[in-house]
Formats: sequence, C-alpha cells, structure tokens
Amino acid sequence: MFDQIATSTLIDDIALRILLSVTTGAFWLVIILAIIRLFKIRNPNLKYFLLTIPLLKSLLALARSLPHFSDFKGVFIISAKLPNPGTFLPSIDWKSADSLYGSYFHPTTTISASTIVTILVASLIFSAWRMVGMVRFVRLINKSQEVGREENISLFDILDKLVEEYGISYPKVILLETSAAPFTIGLKNPIIALSTNLIDQLETSEMEAILRHETAHISRYDHLHHWLAVIIRDILFFNPVIHYLLPRLVFERERACDYRTTLKSKRRVLAKSLVKVAEIQAAQPASPLISLYAPQRFIPHTHFYFKERVKELLEPKMVHVMPGHIKRLLWPALMLALITLDIHLVTTVKRFILVLS
Repeated sequence: MFDQIATSTLIDDIALRILLSVTTGAFWLVIILAIIRLFKIRNPNLKYFLLTIPLLKSLLALARSLPHFSDFKGVFIISAKLPNPGTFLPSIDWKSADSLYGSYFHPTTTISASTIVTILVASLIFSAWRMVGMVRFVRLINKSQEVGREENISLFDILDKLVEEYGISYPKVILLETSAAPFTIGLKNPIIALSTNLIDQLETSEMEAILRHETAHISRYDHLHHWLAVIIRDILFFNPVIHYLLPRLVFERERACDYRTTLKSKRRVLAKSLVKVAEIQAAQPASPLISLYAPQRFIPHTHFYFKERVKELLEPKMVHVMPGHIKRLLWPALMLALITLDIHLVTTVKRFILVLS
C-alpha cells in the first residue's frame, strides 16, 4: 500500500514542475517577443534562434530543482544570475525541493490525489500514442517508393547542381501520395518527399525553386531540428506556450529557406510555386500521420503565415544579414547566454509561495 504522505509529495512535485514549465515558458516568451519588437528584428535565422529560448526553458523547467525559500516574506523576488559552471539547471540559491516543508503551493490541498493520478495516467497514454504515431510515420517514409534517376532525369539534373552548390550529401527522393506538399525529413540521411501530382504539375523553373528550398533545409540541418521540435512538443503537450511557439518557429525556418532560395531563383517563381503547391494540397489533403509529423504541416497552408510568406516574396522588405563568421559566433553565444540566464520570479498567493520561473 502506498504511503499517503509520500504519494501526496510526489504528486505535488509533478504538478509544480508542470506549472513551472508553463509559467517559465510564458515568462521567457514575453521577454523574447519584447526583444524582437524593441530591436525590430526581421532576420529569420536570428528570430528562429530567439524563439527557441522559451521552448528550451519550458523543457528545462521540468528537470530543475524546485526552489526552497525558508524565510520568504516579500510579495515578489526578481533576480538574474548565471548558474554554477557546468550546469544549465538550478542556480546556486536553489535547494532541493521537499513539499512537506515550507509554505509551498500544494495541488493536493485543493485537488484530490486520484484526480491528479488519473490526469497523469491519461498523459502517459497520450504520450505513448504519439510515440506510436511517430514510429508509424517513420515506417511510412521508409516504405515509400524511391524515385530513380532514369524515371525523372530533369529532377536529378537540378539536384546534381544544388548538391554541388550547397555542399550537402545527396538526398534520397521518395514519392509520398498521402501528401501533396514537399518536405524534407531524415536523421542520418536527408530525404525529400514529393508527390506525383507535384512532379506532373510544376514547371521546370518551379520545380527548381521548390528543390532549392528543400535543399536549403538540408544545408541548415532542419531535418534534424524538426525531430527535436517534435519530441519537445510531445513531451510538453500540456504546455500552451509550445503550441503557440511551434508555428512561429516553422514560419521563421521557412522564411530563412525562402531567402536562400531567392538568392538564385526569382521571387515570383517561388511565390507561384508555393501557391500551386497549396492548391494541389487543398485538392489532396494529407493523411493524419503526415499532419502530425511532417515539418510543413505545423503550419496549415490556409493560415496567416503562409499568406505572409507569399506576400514577403512579392513585396520584399530589407533583411539585415550579418557576415558569416560573425553569425557563427554571435548567435550561438547569444542563445547560450539566454539559456543559462536564470530569472526567478516568486510571489505569494494567500499563505502559499508560488514560483513562476
């Protein structure tokens, strides 16, 4: 028989971590959006890096030690400092949590333990279902028909040029009838998924623009970043901040590849290609598996973001691009600094201490 106090403590700990994940993600999202607005940042790569911060902060909040303030009497505390060297988790002022001591917010004081256990079990079942779906999606990709060079010489002539231009490994090209929109996937080896309708209906210049966009994803290793985002999304499925962030992350990723594509292809050709792909996809809806796990399906083509992509291609605005060596040093340094920076926001609610970040 389970010890009632130990069970209550465990449930409190889990509930506090979930709450902390949501509030920390929301807190950092506000900060990042303020930075983007204040400095009028338009560069899609920089915005992509910055919007990744709340995503990672929400994940780290689940693993960090909960704070313990024995003599807390203020209404709120805001402090900022780097954690101990070698760790991205708790800062030096945070001790291991024990919800039996101190005036912490206890979910079990207002919600029955059985209710919380039911929610946790349902969450585990949901997570398992998502993992099964991911495995099924990978199998669908692996079983799909591979396009041979002799079947479409012009397509591979375009790929030959792009692979040499971007200096990437040669991607595998597959036919996936359950999705009209092209996408790039893979772990060790990149895979470009196309549909028969897409190959048949796009002109040579349009196909080159689409393939240039997809190979731009490969050169950025987006096919790897995608799986990381999917895993975090499924771990933090309870967090509304994550569902707000993912479409915006994918949007900035697509903008970055659009920009690379237009360095060598005409903007109107790419815009026309995207609209044609959207029309084909509207007539041929994707399967549920594709909708859940394919990269481009995080943003529906009828969504505001798609319209913004096309509008930006037709009415380009100036995007400041930093030199490559500065970008390689500055962006990772900025991202690391923001990830390791702890801002602790603590407040009192009646007689309980509520940790927000």
